Amino acid sequence: MSEKDYLNELSEIKDLMNRSSRFISLSGLSGIMAGIYAIIGAALAFVYVFPSHENYINLHSMSFRLTVIILVSVAALSVGTALYLSVKKAKKNGEQLW
Repeated sequence: MSEKDYLNELSEIKDLMNRSSRFISLSGLSGIMAGIYAIIGAALAFVYVFPSHENYINLHSMSFRLTVIILVSVAALSVGTALYLSVKKAKKNGEQLW
């Protein structure tokens, strides 16, 4: 085999390995944004839940409901941002998301 054939085969092997081992790579910005959402959620919980001066949170209190609302909001924003930025990254690289 000539040198061109070897280089061509190596190139094909490299492409095959990239395709077979590819997985969803989240944008680094999505992790940063999830952290920012978590910090904002913790600050909101601190401001709105702790001033109630309760030693505990029972399941029927407004503090519990507010905590759950903050938790669900942070989770939804984090997942939504991760999906949005992953789709954007996949389109930029000309790849499929999944």
